[in-house]
Amino acid sequence: MSVRVIQDLPLAKLENAVPTAYRAMTDALPNKTANVTLLLFRSSKGDVVLSRVVKRGLEKLPKKGQETRIAIGGCFTAEAEALLKKYAFEVLYLSDLHWTDDAYIALRGAPRDVDMEL
Repeated sequence: MSVRVIQDLPLAKLENAVPTAYRAMTDALPNKTANVTLLLFRSSKGDVVLSRVVKRGLEKLPKKGQETRIAIGGCFTAEAEALLKKYAFEVLYLSDLHWTDDAYIALRGAPRDVDMEL
């Protein structure tokens, strides 16, 4: 699973940068700054984003700035969401099934492009 990172996105261009299903959610965000950092994960309702994938996205970012930070994905595991909130991201999702990384991997197996660390 991949992540697309968009930094220094002007607020005026945010609507065109996010999937259609998320546009109303971005409008409702409080305290938006002039520029936005956006992490775009797979965003269909059935897409589950693991914490390992979030870590990859966070590694591509500079240290915490004052810009609005938004993460978009279909469904984040508890660990993935906690990690994003630690780095001051507003987390937007379509499904709030309460997966954990371990529960999802045990049921579905690890996605092919996620490195398994033992």
